[in-house]
Amino acid sequence: MTLMEHLSRLHREIPSCREVVYGDLDSGTVLRAVGDSDLRQEDHDARLSEAVACLGPLPTRLFGHVFGVDASPETLSSATLAESGSTSVFLRPEGASGDVICVTVAPTTSVADVGAILQQTSLVDD
Repeated sequence: MTLMEHLSRLHREIPSCREVVYGDLDSGTVLRAVGDSDLRQEDHDARLSEAVACLGPLPTRLFGHVFGVDASPETLSSATLAESGSTSVFLRPEGASGDVICVTVAPTTSVADVGAILQQTSLVDD
């Protein structure tokens, strides 16, 4: 299964999923994206920018203040950002430290359910 097939499957299987973005945290580049037809590239870019703000290479001092003295970007594997109209879940795939999967869902969707689906998903070609 190709990366796009994996992302398309996630988009179909995650309840109320609006978009799935796969990107590079270090460069801030969207590598692949699947989303509802009303979303544009700018929307995917904005979602990845949020992921970079949550999981990207931030100064250690800021991380220490926000997440605790021993925290660093490398120790965080996921983050959730809740807004009034949507919730975004960001996950670093295992073995791909610079990559991130961003999933945007309706605010009523269970974040735990989204996380469980993402944790069970391997993006490696079959």
